[in-house]
Amino acid sequence: MGKYYSCEYLLTLKDADGNRPDIYIADGNRTAGKTVSFKRKLIDTFLKSKTDVNQFFLIYRYKTDMQSMAESFFTDIRRLFYNGHEMTEKKLFDGAVVQLLLDDKPCGWCLPLSLSAKIKRMSSIFVQVAHGFFDEYQDESNNYLPNEIEKLMSIHTSIARGDGKQSRRVPLYMASNTVSMLNPYYQALGINKMLKRDTKILRGHGWVFERTYNENAAEAFSQSAFNRAFSSSKYFGHASQNVYLNDNMSLIDKPSGSSEYMLSIRYNNEWYNVRKYNTCVYVSCGADQTFPRRVCFNYTDVVDDRAVMVNTSNYIIIALRGYFHRGIMRFQNVQCKNMMLDMLSFI
Repeated sequence: MGKYYSCEYLLTLKDADGNRPDIYIADGNRTAGKTVSFKRKLIDTFLKSKTDVNQFFLIYRYKTDMQSMAESFFTDIRRLFYNGHEMTEKKLFDGAVVQLLLDDKPCGWCLPLSLSAKIKRMSSIFVQVAHGFFDEYQDESNNYLPNEIEKLMSIHTSIARGDGKQSRRVPLYMASNTVSMLNPYYQALGINKMLKRDTKILRGHGWVFERTYNENAAEAFSQSAFNRAFSSSKYFGHASQNVYLNDNMSLIDKPSGSSEYMLSIRYNNEWYNVRKYNTCVYVSCGADQTFPRRVCFNYTDVVDDRAVMVNTSNYIIIALRGYFHRGIMRFQNVQCKNMMLDMLSFI
């Protein structure tokens, strides 16, 4: 690998069905150059077109995230690759959409997930869009929008149905630092159940995933005197070594000693239980079905009026998520781990 990340290899990969995917995902350690590489791909593709085709779209969570977009998007890559070019912007529809212009030619669109319903009514303005980029799709604070996946799908559908077609290929590039296995995108695509310590490439139906580790970036980060001052923090490992900020990878392990029964869970017609030990919280198969605290996650798992339906904002899920983030949750087997990953994910 070179000094900085390049997206070119990822973009050559086929999905699990041997087809060109519509979603390309790159995760890895900080300062490796993922963002710069994808932004360069967007600009290079636009500059190769003789008209205003091959425009791009950029995804943000909120309208308030889209401030001074021309400057924030273009400043670093202009200095590196595009001296002599200028980027400007126009706010449209009361700032709900920001149009980017390169040398006075429309080249891109900045779109907030939170206004996906409004963007649905603007589909005709995106007929020149060829691809898009969602940078930092994993949030370091685990703050995601309600139904975020559906909002992203809505925006993509609004873009891809233009140009006289009900649906056309508009690939989306997604990049992030390693943050949490509980992020909604891993859960929706099943990455959280496929990812291992040594994973480099994953393929699914319509998507490919590349997990990168740039040693130059890791060493530069680690050698910073400022960062070394905080070398014992969780963030240091997350940023430099590709350790998931909110996760503990030693998950399957049976604790010893006495325990307290906490909870029965019914999930996909199977019973599980959660017990609290002195050292950790343990999830295993089977359950005491007479225990009063019983929860289920799907409507199909409601077997009587004693089982409480929970969602991702329920106090029980929030408490369990806290145990997971603190690295003190263990599992009997992969089945138990996958069940809890689904329950705890931000979706």
